[in-house]
Amino acid sequence: MEPTTFSLYQFTQTKCHTPADKLWFVNQFVAFVNSGFKRKYFTNLFYKRLSNTFGHIAHYDQEGFWNTFFTTPENRLKFLKMVLDCKCIGDPKYTYSDVEKVLKGWLIDNYPHCLSMATTTSENKDVAMYSTFNQYEALCSKYLYEMAMLLQQFFLDYSYTCDEKEGRLMVAKMAALVERATSLQDWLVKFVLPNNYTKDKSC
Repeated sequence: MEPTTFSLYQFTQTKCHTPADKLWFVNQFVAFVNSGFKRKYFTNLFYKRLSNTFGHIAHYDQEGFWNTFFTTPENRLKFLKMVLDCKCIGDPKYTYSDVEKVLKGWLIDNYPHCLSMATTTSENKDVAMYSTFNQYEALCSKYLYEMAMLLQQFFLDYSYTCDEKEGRLMVAKMAALVERATSLQDWLVKFVLPNNYTKDKSC
């Protein structure tokens, strides 16, 4: 699963919430799922917004919401199903329907990973997240290696041919690889690394 970068431009301003507020919630939701639904990511602010999205209307207590959806694999699967079944209706100028659509799409695109996070038992979560970290670290190395090979090819070919068109194409390829590698590294630092190296046994 490659990380997804979300943008402010995906979200509409409401009377009470900015696109930045919506973007924060999306990133927090993704971090929560990627952590294996760890309690430390289920903050009161996150709970208040989550309990008003995806059709959640019957919960008024953070502890009750947590116990209903996140304490067992079965409950977490029920939560994911509610996200997938959400109709995402309403004008985004007044609701979080745009956020719901983005998160539903993210869940569909990354369902095998999300399913693993939901069904992995607590004693195996550190192992699962360590595996995820290694996968992304390998991707970073792959992109940087490809960039180095392109750079070598650029200097070898361009020094002989001096073909301006080929030179520009090579530079564009290198820039794309740098962007992908940088995006992966930023995502690792923001979401994956804290989950692997912050050991909070109370969560």
